Amino acid sequence: MVSRLADRLARALLRAAAARQPLALRADLHREWLAELHVLAAEGRIKPLLGYALSLAASRPAPGETLTEGGPALRRAVGHAVLVLLAPALCHGLLVVSFLAMGVLRDRLLPAVLGDGALVYRLQLPLVTLFALCFAVLMGWAGRRLGARGPLRGRWPVAIVLLVVVAGTAMLADALTGFNLGGAMAVWVPSLLLAVLVAGRKAGLGRPRRGWLLGAAIMVLAIEGAMLVHTLRHPSEAVTWHYEYALLWLPAVLADWSFGLPYPTAEELFWLGDVLPALPQLVLLLSAYAIGYAVGAARPAQEPSPGVSSASSSVSAAGGGTSSA
Repeated sequence: MVSRLADRLARALLRAAAARQPLALRADLHREWLAELHVLAAEGRIKPLLGYALSLAASRPAPGETLTEGGPALRRAVGHAVLVLLAPALCHGLLVVSFLAMGVLRDRLLPAVLGDGALVYRLQLPLVTLFALCFAVLMGWAGRRLGARGPLRGRWPVAIVLLVVVAGTAMLADALTGFNLGGAMAVWVPSLLLAVLVAGRKAGLGRPRRGWLLGAAIMVLAIEGAMLVHTLRHPSEAVTWHYEYALLWLPAVLADWSFGLPYPTAEELFWLGDVLPALPQLVLLLSAYAIGYAVGAARPAQEPSPGVSSASSSVSAAGGGTSSA
C-alpha cells in the first residue's frame, strides 16, 4: 500500500485532470482513472501511481467542448442555472393558478352541477389541494429531468443550491405578502435540506422510489411541525387549542374537514387557514421539485459507453506520451 500523502496527491491531480475534460465525459473519465489508481495503490507502486496521475493532469483534454471554451456547453450551463433559479418561483405561480382554477369551478361549473351553495363553499380548499397535488407531481417530474440533465452533482452541492434557491424565493414571497411566516420557515426549510440529502442518497444507491418516499415523509412531518410552531408563536385567545391532535391538522387543513372527528374544531381549522394561507400546498410544491431534482442528479453510476472508453484511452495515451517525454 502507498502512503496516504501520495494517495491524496494523486487523487488531487486526477481531479484537476478531470476538471479540464468535456462536461459529458468528465464523470466517467474520472471514475475510470480512479479505478486504475486503486489498482496501482493496491500494488504499492508509488512512482507509477504519481506518474500516472501527473501525466493525466498534464495531458491535453479529450476532444469535445469544455465550459471554459464557451459555445453550446456554456450556454446549456447558463440555461440550466436560470431554470434552477426560476423553478421555485414557478411553484408559487402554480399555487396562484390553483386558486384561480378553483375560483372558476366555484363560480361557473360547480353551482350548475351541484346547486348547493354550502357544498360548493366547502369544496374550495379541497379543490385547491387537488390542483396543487397535480402540479406537485408535474414539478417533481420536471425537477427530476432537470437534475438528471444538469451539471450539478454531489449530494451536498445539490442540497445547498436547492436550499438557497428555494428558501430565498420563499423568504422573498413572505416579505412581499407580509404573512410573517418566519417561524414556520425555520422548521420546514432545514427539513427540506434533510429530505433532499436523504432522497439523493437513496437515489444514488439505486433506490429512487425509496428516496421519494422518505423525502416526502420528512416533508409531511416538517409541515406538521411548521404549523405547530407558528401556532405556538402566534396563539389566538379566541380559539381553544387541542395540541394533542396536532398530527391531524395537515390532512384537515388540506381537506378543510375534520373527517368526522371532534378535533381539530371548526374554529381551529378557520384560524389555521387564515394565518397559514396555503402554506401546506406551497411547501408540497416546493418539496416535490427539490426532491425530484435531488433524485435526478443522484442517479447511480453507469458503465462508460464505448465513446467514453475510447476518449479515456486517447487521454491516457496522451498522458503516457507526456510522461515518457
